[in-house]
Amino acid sequence: MKEKYAMFKFIFASLACCLLAAAMITGCGGSNNPAGTGLTSATTSTTTDTPLIGAITGSITGRIVSLGGGGTVDSIPVVLEQNSAVIATTQTITSGAYYFANVPQGIYVVRIPASTSYSSSAVLVDLSGTTAAATDLPLISTLSLGDTPRVKIIGTLTAALNGKAEGLSVAQLQLDTGYKTVTNAFGYFELPNVASGERRLNITKPGMSDYSLSFVVKSLNGTSVSSVAYNGETFTPVANTTALGIIPLTYELAPSTIITGTVKQYVRNLITGQLTSEKVFVEGFNFDIWIKPDVITKPYTRVSTIVTENDGTFKIENLPVYAFTLMAVASGTSQFAVYDVDGRVTEYKLQNNNAPWTIASDSFVFTSVYTVTADKTTIMDIVLPTFQTW
Repeated sequence: MKEKYAMFKFIFASLACCLLAAAMITGCGGSNNPAGTGLTSATTSTTTDTPLIGAITGSITGRIVSLGGGGTVDSIPVVLEQNSAVIATTQTITSGAYYFANVPQGIYVVRIPASTSYSSSAVLVDLSGTTAAATDLPLISTLSLGDTPRVKIIGTLTAALNGKAEGLSVAQLQLDTGYKTVTNAFGYFELPNVASGERRLNITKPGMSDYSLSFVVKSLNGTSVSSVAYNGETFTPVANTTALGIIPLTYELAPSTIITGTVKQYVRNLITGQLTSEKVFVEGFNFDIWIKPDVITKPYTRVSTIVTENDGTFKIENLPVYAFTLMAVASGTSQFAVYDVDGRVTEYKLQNNNAPWTIASDSFVFTSVYTVTADKTTIMDIVLPTFQTW
């Protein structure tokens, strides 16, 4: 009897321990609540990919053709640009074909970089769907130009915007010889190796009617260019380059959302190393433009990567036609989401772990936010951090 009673007590005690353990596990949250009851929930963060405007991606295809003969179209470097920044690079195959994959929708420039063997040329391509085919990109070999007198022509195209002259940015130019190029963000262009004779330059830009200019490249001795005649004026080459200056077109540009500005840095005294009050423009500086969300639980949106021009200026167009706030940050900036224990996003933050931005906290954010509205130009001037010379 005593043995049975002892056995009963053992079973009862074991059952009680199991129930108590179960209660303790449930009270601590078990597998359903890792944080447990009465414990402060730990915040976790996870790095997220940077969403781009026009997140739908597609492909761009095209072909390089040799003009004038004497040049192979195999293994020619080709770059894809947007806002003066190189987005991707590739090379042609034997047929001269090239291909860019996973490209966000937008307007791009496909360019052949200049080399010792051929001139630079470029075409515009509008990727508004899943695929876009660029027009043929001419390859002009500098080895097969012949004895025809030639000259380099440079200039800046402008058009009217609200009664004020504005550079005709990202416009397609094509000479009657077949050469193609694209103006930069401020309307500047270069036409290399323009042959003597009567020339016509056709100008096209998405959303605008076509335009053309006529000029005459003259040679007195048959070996070199003596002058270029345009619009009743005569321009004399200097070092075999003819500058036509500013060329106003009778366009009336449609208002659009534009951001323009300059990037500068403080000058250091060469002897003392101390910063001075003088600031200089920074050429070829890369940075990103981001749209800041209206609430911290929404992600940031990267608009584009920008590269400054020779004078430190930059310009981007065709931004979203709604009011938003934006900021300029160092290239390589990404964002991450902060979550609570229930998996809900509590906020999004920006980060940049690339040197030299890890030196100073938040130094990769160059500007405070700017409020941008449609059909207006926003001026964004950037002064870079002082812990490094750029």
